[in-house]
Amino acid sequence: QEAEVLIKEYGASGSMLVLNWDKLPRLRLTGPEEVRLAWFMAPAKRLQQVRLKFFEHLKREPSEEEWAKVAEMSVQTLRRLLQSGQAARNKMIKHNLRLVAHQARKYFKEELSLSLLDLCQEGVPGLMSAVDKFDPKKGYRFSTYAVYWVKNSILRAQTRLGHIVRVPYNVAAQKMTIQRKRAQLSLELDREPTHEEVITELKMDSRRYFEVLRTGAPRRSLNARSKVTGEELIHSISDPDENEAQYYNAGAQLRLGMDDVLDSLKPKESLIIRQRYGLDGKGERSFTEIGRNLNLSREMVRKYEIRGMMKLKHPTRVKYLREFLL
Repeated sequence: QEAEVLIKEYGASGSMLVLNWDKLPRLRLTGPEEVRLAWFMAPAKRLQQVRLKFFEHLKREPSEEEWAKVAEMSVQTLRRLLQSGQAARNKMIKHNLRLVAHQARKYFKEELSLSLLDLCQEGVPGLMSAVDKFDPKKGYRFSTYAVYWVKNSILRAQTRLGHIVRVPYNVAAQKMTIQRKRAQLSLELDREPTHEEVITELKMDSRRYFEVLRTGAPRRSLNARSKVTGEELIHSISDPDENEAQYYNAGAQLRLGMDDVLDSLKPKESLIIRQRYGLDGKGERSFTEIGRNLNLSREMVRKYEIRGMMKLKHPTRVKYLREFLL
């Protein structure tokens, strides 16, 4: 009777269709319900193992009759066990889709090309793997076990599909390690940690640290407007042939290094130093000109410049830039 109800409600593949990830129903399974569903899935899992071994022996897909004979049961019983097992699997998956949505929102980043919907879809295979591997005899709840599989599926999708240029998984993993350490230090210090503090905690080479951070850097439209100046970004690009600033006479690698250390400053500090010393390709500007551009007083511009320059003199940043000159 229980198997019939299960097959009727969750046997069809259409019952797995997700139309709106933002409005998933609150379907929660109790511990005993998870154990019961796992009990229904167990015979189907064993039958699939039998089919796989028989396939390897025959070098072809066995018929239902052959499969049932090897499993020592009737074709009708075989079908019934497979149907109830699939229905139980469908129910377990459907009742845990909110877990997928939660993990997708947790790891969603607007600067990557994958949308939140994409991440939800990419998390489902991880959920399916968790359902297939779940063993209630080990004593933990399914959600505790499934988080690892769903998170891993989402993060691998971001690595595989989230960048125009594919980023190796080990590099992406290093970047996630850096991000976790930054989050941990933020809680401990009650403020955003500096790059130097993160590098020290991770015992990581400074050059490697900035290289990892630069992978998968955010892509921005040239028509997007600066949050500080309000100007379109395309206006900040100049022709190197017409630019007399010493910045553009430096090597390409050194320019990348300069961008790295300037990007490590606060936005206004970085922008003011770029404009003050012509590092944006538009020539050097006075405090008054910069203040007019940013709607700041001359004195505030000067203070931002001093703060930024003090940070640029930190030994870690100096060492990092010096490596480009060797």
